[in-house]
Amino acid sequence: MIKIKTVSNIFFYFLILTFIFGRSFMGIYLFGIRLGEIFVLISLLSSFYLILNYKKLSVKFGTLHVVIHILIWLSFLINIFISNSPIFSPYTYKSSSYIWSISSIYLGYYLFNYIKINKKKNITIQTSLFIVYILSVVHYPNFIINFFELYSDKWDFNKASSVAILFFIAILLNNKYKYFGRFTFEYFIISSFIFLPFFLYKSRGAFIAIFLFIIFQIIDHKSEIFIFDLRFFGIVLLAVLLGAASTLRVLDQNIGELAEEDKLFSVFYSGEAIKKLSNQKDTKVESFVSFYTRDGRVFSIDGNVNWRIQIWQDVYFDLLDDEKLFLGNGYRDIIPAMEKFERQGRDGLNENVHNFLINILARGGIVHLALFVTLFLNILFKFNKKNRNVFYLMTGVFIVSFFDASMENAHFPNIFYIFLSYFIIDELAS
Repeated sequence: MIKIKTVSNIFFYFLILTFIFGRSFMGIYLFGIRLGEIFVLISLLSSFYLILNYKKLSVKFGTLHVVIHILIWLSFLINIFISNSPIFSPYTYKSSSYIWSISSIYLGYYLFNYIKINKKKNITIQTSLFIVYILSVVHYPNFIINFFELYSDKWDFNKASSVAILFFIAILLNNKYKYFGRFTFEYFIISSFIFLPFFLYKSRGAFIAIFLFIIFQIIDHKSEIFIFDLRFFGIVLLAVLLGAASTLRVLDQNIGELAEEDKLFSVFYSGEAIKKLSNQKDTKVESFVSFYTRDGRVFSIDGNVNWRIQIWQDVYFDLLDDEKLFLGNGYRDIIPAMEKFERQGRDGLNENVHNFLINILARGGIVHLALFVTLFLNILFKFNKKNRNVFYLMTGVFIVSFFDASMENAHFPNIFYIFLSYFIIDELAS
């Protein structure tokens, strides 16, 4: 019989492969079922762990946490009953996957009771971080691409959100254990300079999250900055040089793909654009930086940002017009705001509103959203007393998810909850 510890270790390295290959890895078919679907199923089955161990988990996570989680399930059941959603339809569970992924927090609790992040596992995670950088920026081997094109439903580079959560976890774990002594903080500086250009180009939402995360880490380790000797100067100089090389590589790789709406400093172009709008007949425009209002709606000069905020506003107005603000649209059909052809991407498959909280509101309404917000706030206040890793991870993830569809996919939320559980266990141990 396979030992539980062995299974836990296997699952850990499964997570490492998920880190490295992201969505492509989740699309691999195993006996006709994609790994991502299996991952969601595991999360769903983990829900039964809560039911069977209600009292035990109430002691560990708090009664309020368990009660809120159960209320989220009940709100889902009430919703599908009222909206007449087919309870056995795969789409019902696909559209509600963000609910079931929460249970991965118990999976993580179970997993990390049997394995510890030792030096070897920490090095594996740090190595994974730079493998992802090489695959994303330097070179992606053709044999790996061919493998995913053959055995997966999709091949694609890692999204910035997937790289961001790996960066958060890798840095937090490294800083926690300090396996590399003084070099631990120096490693953080070097990594930050290397990755910042990547996030700056790939995703402004991810860049904001990473930038704030770096600021928090610097404040947390300010005492190490004051050890400004020749060695530290050399490390900073090396980091700057590597950051410059990373910037040149990222630009060289993507210079031909830069779209007008993705220009980093589009805010500087907004004044003239708003002026032109203001000069149009019968158009009332009030502007703030790159945003302006017209006919009761908010717009942005930045095309990428504007695409998102129009969807978010459509979600709200659709719910209001259809009198569904309280309980949402349900889980049987695509969110109405995403029915427009131009919003569904090149392949016509995009259904995501690119905002985790707006998605919760669209599917389950205000009650559903209030339960989720309460759950997250309870975790934050309850498990962030002696160390701030819970805060750092949650803040980073939610900033990323405010601009991206990360929490609606198969791997990102499960990885988040599993490692959030790890830092919660650490807090409980303290």
